[in-house]
Amino acid sequence: MQFKTRTDEILLDFSLYANFLHSSGAVYLHTDVTSEIGLDFKHMDGRSGRFYFLEELRSGTAFFDNDNDLDIYFVNGSDLPGHNSAKKPINQLYQNDDRGNFTDVTLQAGVGDLGYGIGCCIGDYNNDDYLDLYVTNYGNNVLYKSKGNGTFVDVTDQANVGDSRWGSSCAFADYDNDGDLDLYVTNYVQFDFEKHKTCRFNDVETYCQPQDFQGESDLLYQNNGNGTFTNVTREAGVYNSRGRGLGVVWGDLTTPKTPISISRMTPTTTISIKIVVTANLQMLLSTRGSHWAKTEKWRVEWALILATSTMTVFWI
Repeated sequence: MQFKTRTDEILLDFSLYANFLHSSGAVYLHTDVTSEIGLDFKHMDGRSGRFYFLEELRSGTAFFDNDNDLDIYFVNGSDLPGHNSAKKPINQLYQNDDRGNFTDVTLQAGVGDLGYGIGCCIGDYNNDDYLDLYVTNYGNNVLYKSKGNGTFVDVTDQANVGDSRWGSSCAFADYDNDGDLDLYVTNYVQFDFEKHKTCRFNDVETYCQPQDFQGESDLLYQNNGNGTFTNVTREAGVYNSRGRGLGVVWGDLTTPKTPISISRMTPTTTISIKIVVTANLQMLLSTRGSHWAKTEKWRVEWALILATSTMTVFWI
């Protein structure tokens, strides 16, 4: 899988209601083309005025298939106590027709997960040259294996990657250099509807902060090379009981071909990681929150950053 810098950048805005796709035809100029290209997805977070902490996160990501154009997979929420939708919200996959128009192929592809979705990532974990999809949820995460014909099958149980905590983000990388992709999953906090609480600010009822909840440790799954994974979080030394992870980035920061993961934690202040190298550096960003990166050449990349000396990654 190769990522290339494109002349026309795209910007996706994810909100409670409609989403917007902006096309950049010139510097700092964007035009809303969401409706005309077929993107009618609306994110639903299930809020009902009860200030469930779960409602505070939004979701969405870009997705690639094997026809060399960009498709889009939107991760959706679901109903929460006190909120009942007339139509059950599901995740949606929009296929690009190579002319910039999109068609909803969710049902045909078999990726309409009904969980409370938070994030997702893609990677060819079984080395069949087709990208597979992992979805993080509040609840059971899901691994979809590509059949190679535009459809997917849920192999979560067979692959042993069905963690049921509050997963927020994920990223594939071959951290042990054995030729297959391993999986890192960030977990957020322990949240239970039966123990729901609200907080107050200046005597006004509002959402609590991440620090008000016990964190959950992230997970590292090692690929066994036979379609299954093994949880090696503790053995690999990445267990962290404080948790509250929202994003993860893999990068070769030390010796050649040795990926390192950096997990971004809350509280939600802007943080930056400055990396200085003497050779080429590639970093793949996968994060639930907003992020951007710059190099000494002031080039901003959306997903894959290539730098030759210094790069700074900012999370907001």
